[in-house]
Amino acid sequence: MNKQPAPLLSEFTEAERELAMERYRFIAPLLEQDQPSAAEWEEAAKQAQSSIKTLRRWVRTFQEKGVIGLARQRRKDAGERRSISTDIKCRIEAYYLENSARSMATVCRMAGEYALTHGEQPPSATVVREICRALPRGVVCMAREGEKAWRNKFEPINRHESHEPNERWQMDHCKLDILVIDIQSGDVLGRPWLTVALDTYSRAVMGYHLSLYDPSSMSICLALRQAIWKKPIAEWPMCGIPKQLHLDRGSDFTSRHLEQVAADLGITLIFATPYLARAKGKIERFWRTLNEQLWCELPGYVGSDLKSRPENIAPALTLSEVERYLVAYFLAVYHTRLHTTTGEPPLQRWQKAGFEPRMPASLRQMDLLLTMSQSRKILRDGIHLNGLIYWANELAGMIEESVLIRFDPQNVAFVVVYHKNHYLCTASVPELSGLKISLKEWHALQAHQRQSAHAAISAYRNYLDRDRPPQQLPLALSNQEVDMLITLERLAASQDEGPALFPSEYQRPLLLAGGDHE
Repeated sequence: MNKQPAPLLSEFTEAERELAMERYRFIAPLLEQDQPSAAEWEEAAKQAQSSIKTLRRWVRTFQEKGVIGLARQRRKDAGERRSISTDIKCRIEAYYLENSARSMATVCRMAGEYALTHGEQPPSATVVREICRALPRGVVCMAREGEKAWRNKFEPINRHESHEPNERWQMDHCKLDILVIDIQSGDVLGRPWLTVALDTYSRAVMGYHLSLYDPSSMSICLALRQAIWKKPIAEWPMCGIPKQLHLDRGSDFTSRHLEQVAADLGITLIFATPYLARAKGKIERFWRTLNEQLWCELPGYVGSDLKSRPENIAPALTLSEVERYLVAYFLAVYHTRLHTTTGEPPLQRWQKAGFEPRMPASLRQMDLLLTMSQSRKILRDGIHLNGLIYWANELAGMIEESVLIRFDPQNVAFVVVYHKNHYLCTASVPELSGLKISLKEWHALQAHQRQSAHAAISAYRNYLDRDRPPQQLPLALSNQEVDMLITLERLAASQDEGPALFPSEYQRPLLLAGGDHE
């Protein structure tokens, strides 16, 4: 039997160390004497309930190795199976980890076949089960369930807890589980998108943006604008610029526009681990709270999954009405209700901190930071941007000069023009004077105009094609068949005994059946 003592006494278990010290106490009186008498050996053996030969071995081992030598020696193959070879054991583990659908019974059959082909004894089903169950659970999860399941079950969680308001915000988008309707026609418009900024210290909602359009970097900036600036409602005192912004890794969150806004405002962007919901656990829990306490009580709720979907869905709220319910819930319920994690209502926790939030110099400065910017050259008729032409009298003396354009995608009727980092003027589109139209609405209008033009052109072409003679005959008919059809038609027409076989209004469609002209 191969045995090897541990190098340090501290590596032994408590029971093993106690055994070593107990043996040392038995031989300690013998070690104090150079030549113990036979009576002393017999007395020590009687107390230890061991033979004198065993005591002499203990003394010799102690003199060579110290107290470590008195501990029970360990096997080199401790914890390993000795009924099967290492190759069979590794083969069983590999079979089990290779295929997530492979059962232990299948692994036992495969390992048995392998053992027989190599002249070894097949392992029993009990041995195979014990080997498979002894594998580390994390390794089994990664191999049989995938990395995503492993992350959710075994990856360590680095929970960041803020120590003051505005230390860190979490932001995310969510497609709401409620349908909204058009205020005039009553048609269902779909499910709106909600962007929220949540303070991780107080769990208060700092700001939001609700829209039917897909989320973008501008949605984030509009939510930030409301979150940072002071609200006109006294019950909503949360404001200020955060130190850190915890975001997803979506394209809208990683855009250059948002990166520039964060740099201008002095905000550090922190990106969460992709495809891991618990990396943004606080905001993800907030979405669930909205579903459980607000959306499920309103008409038009569609449920978060098929199991929770109501039998009868009757949308009855417009987007503005949904927004009013949302703000009322923030102020009257969410901010005033005890939060189970912090132990305080978000409003009370925010106010109790008693700190002065960092604010931008002015609302106009923040608006300029949150708008989108592009470089343009001033032409003789004005500035061309997004298919619109902007003009202001100040541009007359700046022809061919390069300028920086800042514009709000929610209102493209005007732009702010900068030249060499200095404000130049505000240019507008004369045709849109007094109107407010968003960039997406303008693009939709352009697309509608293009479709209308194509439809009109197609209608004129179809009108002209109706009177044109066919340009080619179908390949499905031979020349003899065509000659026969024409002959029959002429014969019927000459006899005037009834309608022609191929009246003029049907002749061309029949001849061109399967062709490329209809």
